[in-house]
Amino acid sequence: MKKTIIIFIINIILILNYSCNSTKYLEKNEYLLKSYKINCVDKNIKPADFESYVKQKPNKSFIGVPLYLNIYNLVDPQKEEEREIIRKQKEEEINVIREASGKKPKEKPYITRWIRKIGEPPVVYNQVFTEKSKKQFKLYLKRKGYYNPEIYSEKKIENKKISINYFIKPNAVYKVKKINIDIEDKSIDSIISKNRNKSFLKPEIDFDIDILEKERNRINKIMLNNGYYEFVKEYITYSVDTSLGNHQVKLTLKINNIKRKNNKESFDISLHKRYKINNINIYPNFNPQLSISKQNKYLSEFTSIKQNRITYTYHKKNPYKISLLKRGVSLYSDSLYKEENVESTFDYYSSLMNFKLINVDFKKNSSLQKENKNYLDCYIRLFPITKQSYSLELEGSSSAGKYGMAAKLNYQHRNLFKGAEILNLDYVTSFDNRIDLPSSEDSYFNVVENGITVSLKIPKFMFPLKAEKFNKKNTPKTNFLFSYNYQRSPDISKYIISSSFGYQWKTSKHMTHFFYPMELYSIKYSSLDSSYVAYILDKYLLEESFDRVIASGKYGFLYNNQKVNKKIDFIYLKFNIELSGNLLNIFNKTFNEPQVMIGDIFKPLIEGMLSNYDDSERQELMEQRMNAFNKADNYNKYYRVFKLPYFQYAKTEIDFRYYHYWLKNNLVFRIYTGAIIPYGSELGTPIEKEFFIGGSNSIRAWKTRSIGPGTFNVDTVTEYAYAQSHGDIKLLANIEYRRNLFWVVEGALFVDIGNIWSIDKNDSRKGAYFQKDSFYKDLIIGTGLGVRLDFSFFVLRVDMGIKIKDPTLSVGSKWLGKKALKWDEISFNFGIGYPF
Repeated sequence: MKKTIIIFIINIILILNYSCNSTKYLEKNEYLLKSYKINCVDKNIKPADFESYVKQKPNKSFIGVPLYLNIYNLVDPQKEEEREIIRKQKEEEINVIREASGKKPKEKPYITRWIRKIGEPPVVYNQVFTEKSKKQFKLYLKRKGYYNPEIYSEKKIENKKISINYFIKPNAVYKVKKINIDIEDKSIDSIISKNRNKSFLKPEIDFDIDILEKERNRINKIMLNNGYYEFVKEYITYSVDTSLGNHQVKLTLKINNIKRKNNKESFDISLHKRYKINNINIYPNFNPQLSISKQNKYLSEFTSIKQNRITYTYHKKNPYKISLLKRGVSLYSDSLYKEENVESTFDYYSSLMNFKLINVDFKKNSSLQKENKNYLDCYIRLFPITKQSYSLELEGSSSAGKYGMAAKLNYQHRNLFKGAEILNLDYVTSFDNRIDLPSSEDSYFNVVENGITVSLKIPKFMFPLKAEKFNKKNTPKTNFLFSYNYQRSPDISKYIISSSFGYQWKTSKHMTHFFYPMELYSIKYSSLDSSYVAYILDKYLLEESFDRVIASGKYGFLYNNQKVNKKIDFIYLKFNIELSGNLLNIFNKTFNEPQVMIGDIFKPLIEGMLSNYDDSERQELMEQRMNAFNKADNYNKYYRVFKLPYFQYAKTEIDFRYYHYWLKNNLVFRIYTGAIIPYGSELGTPIEKEFFIGGSNSIRAWKTRSIGPGTFNVDTVTEYAYAQSHGDIKLLANIEYRRNLFWVVEGALFVDIGNIWSIDKNDSRKGAYFQKDSFYKDLIIGTGLGVRLDFSFFVLRVDMGIKIKDPTLSVGSKWLGKKALKWDEISFNFGIGYPF
């Protein structure tokens, strides 16, 4: 422990030392730009609005230290320049030989050269950039209606470092007093008039160029959705009259007719044309590369069929059903061209996840144009991705000298029945060593798990829902899933069979709904160790001890306004509510199904526990145990299905995330809350549906299921700890700061807070019960650092978690600093993808 602290302190001293010497290689008249600050006297204008217009910014820093500059300064620039002269000469000689033999030239990986590349040279202050920044500030303010701003800067020099202060006084803003609309084409005027109430232009608004641009985009969209295929927003112009005085303007918006120069050095004026759709052509397996390389030979191999005014042209063999290709087409022959229908068609084909390339193109129909008819022929070209694929994932783990491993094999078929059905087959196998379980006699591993999952996603609503309009507009899917899982350990062996059927659909670009009317789980034990049975009966952990059924239904929605490949702020919100056992309970009561007492449910457990006794003793002990169970439960009786008891509960989950981006930084906030409440039965809630905490996507300073619920200390449980580390309520909050460091390397700093609790006052786990007046005292807090390697197509992640607050410890030892930090208490998490 002492050695670790000493190493940590030495590293801090070294970083600070280099920070203090960040100017050591500057010339005599050079100054390092240390910082800048933007000050604005008008509260309506935020200093952050000017950030992107600052032309010179200080060196990047990490936790307040110019780390990249310090790395760069590890190498003397003068000596490096001398070394580079010699290196370049040698490299040129080598590369001449390489090029002669057809090889590409390359550089040698010198360590000092590599350090300079990942580092960052000092930002030497330049007055020219300060003046350019102030000029950009003025241009920005002018766009916002401030035509007479006052901007000046001050600089402060200290130890060869300069800090810049920008001061901005916008003064009076120009306001729009009057608005005129001038549209030469009366047919366009009537269309725009119908949508006038949605205009961004209103009297007394600031004369803001961005608002004017938003109005141009709004009108342009209206035109494109009303048949004006060739319309562009450049036909929309503004004229401004400032003669009203008192910082007021008269604004005139004009939609111009088409003006084209002719051979007589004058202009022809014409009205904008309104287009309709004529022919619709769909190419379901079009390869753009072959169409270029093989041209006529490739095109000669196409076959066409026509149905309902749509022509389907495919290469050799049509890989998709006609009904699938037609379903998502929102374009119709003889209907007006609408941009929104083009986007809807594109979104439909994209949602099928079957195409590498989707192109929706239009060409004017020349033969109809000769008859003065404005028609467009539509061409939808689809380039399918590979139908079948395989993948293999491998994992490894280590804990207290015990090793584990897991593998997942996936097979996927993206067009199973020629209807873009997506089939997934997953086989998972894992071998682990849990320290809270006895060692296995016949294997190095004491926990073995094997499972297979089959899922099928069909891109439409199936029975009993069939709605063509809904299928076209909301890109629905019907999902089927079946899984079989076998788990074996020294204490138990069990089979879990699950199946589900449900729907998902979109009601907007960002909102997706999920509805599963049926989810079934069947848990069957093939063996139970007698010592384990005694343990769970003693601890009253009944939900993990008997064969059972879970029959539930679920509804949820997901809101996500993230824009693909654009790093801008977005919100992620997921909600689920699940109800279980209600339909079975109604069925039992309606048909007067017989009930059983709780002793009958646990009869197989008791028989297993008493298997070592002789017949007479076993019978006597059996009756005693059965009576004790039934009496303790006040003679409550329970319904069963297929001779198995089932649970009744309600479960809800909310997962909210906010992603904030600026420059190369990303700050992520996450809040998760969940609760599961049993009702109608004293069986409690199934452990498969309860909550746990810890691990790579939760509180990273603790391993999965190694803490909670409440202040209950799982570490004091020497065996079967996993059977106790679950709860009925879960609260979790994460804050993570992410920053690009260099190349594909990204750093992260995070704080995780949360815990789980029980809602049963009689819970035998001390401190597990949720108390609304003091639950916040039970919150677990962890922090740490992370490194991510972002290769675009996947992200490798390593997180190091440190325990800040452990509520399971005694009062004087809960917080870091109050107790000694041990190296083996630091948790490392490895994963693929971001934690959230």
